[in-house]
Amino acid sequence: FLATYWVNKFFRNLLSFSSCQERQYYFVNQLMNWDDAQRYCRKHHTDLATIGNSKDIKQFLDIVSSTNNNVWIGLYSNINWTWSGELNSVGSQYRNWESSDNDPDFISANQFCVCIGDNGGWWDYDCAKKFPFVCYNARTTEFVAVDEAMNWSNARTYCQQNFTDLATIRNIAENQRVQTLVATGYWAWTGLRRDENIYWSDQSSFRFSNWDNISNLIDSNTRICGATSKAKSAKWKFLPCQRKLPFVCY
Repeated sequence: FLATYWVNKFFRNLLSFSSCQERQYYFVNQLMNWDDAQRYCRKHHTDLATIGNSKDIKQFLDIVSSTNNNVWIGLYSNINWTWSGELNSVGSQYRNWESSDNDPDFISANQFCVCIGDNGGWWDYDCAKKFPFVCYNARTTEFVAVDEAMNWSNARTYCQQNFTDLATIRNIAENQRVQTLVATGYWAWTGLRRDENIYWSDQSSFRFSNWDNISNLIDSNTRICGATSKAKSAKWKFLPCQRKLPFVCY
């Protein structure tokens, strides 16, 4: 018992000590894409920069004080849109993003669910937002409009309990059918969403955040990568991972 106690105490103290250590950041003024920057950092230091608290931000800003340009940090997010009801259905790759708003635009890195507007265009949106929604009834093969506003998760639960699931839209014809169910001037949840995954390159837990309140254009990318700058007070954003930027290691 005593041996177990002291082993547990040792590891608790070790974790506490480690969490209090300041990261030593290194600015690398070489232009690389995110993956090459990651490889460089892992070879010469530990990894691309992880920023875990406001103290890290202050130290980070000191390191990048010589440039106002964007620099890579260790953030990334995988783009894996899936339908709630038919994850592997034929035609599930159909999309009708609202091009006038450059959707999906992932504003403030907080838009993981998809709604359809009265014009048939799709927007990514905060899943906690309350909208009416469209269910699918597999028994009758009909789409069903529900006027009560709910967040995405509650809307899905309602559809599963009363019909089949939130609407899966597989082609232009189905998009037009769903569009007719959306009230003028409104949006409605569909079944499309993606995992709320945002990771650090070194696999640190993602708890602290410092997002810039801007669009993070996804386009056709399957992954987007994190960047920041002194000019933006180290506020974070996502960019295409193939872009070449200087970077910060730790």
